Amino acid sequence: MFTIITIYIRTLTPILQELELLKPENTVYRLVGPILMNVDGEESKAMVTKKIDLIETEIKKIDNQIAAKQGSQATLGEEIQKLQAEMQAEAAAAAQAVIADAEGSS
Repeated sequence: MFTIITIYIRTLTPILQELELLKPENTVYRLVGPILMNVDGEESKAMVTKKIDLIETEIKKIDNQIAAKQGSQATLGEEIQKLQAEMQAEAAAAAQAVIADAEGSS
């Protein structure tokens, strides 16, 4: 989904740049189905700007979600490492106890 959004914004950015080059007397057409409709240049510019703003907002939301997931992933990784270290220490202690028992009974 993130890829689709970035492709869409890359498509809209040059369109906005072209609309900004137009003079008020220029005619702007919009393809609606199979028909080209005459639209106001300023209205077109406002629509494209609004779409770009909405997409940028979505990108920020996705970036925040990614950052949150990475933070929780790091936290979980630290917890796993801590648990593994505890398990290794317990296993070493148990092995030492077995060795001590074996030496004591001999």
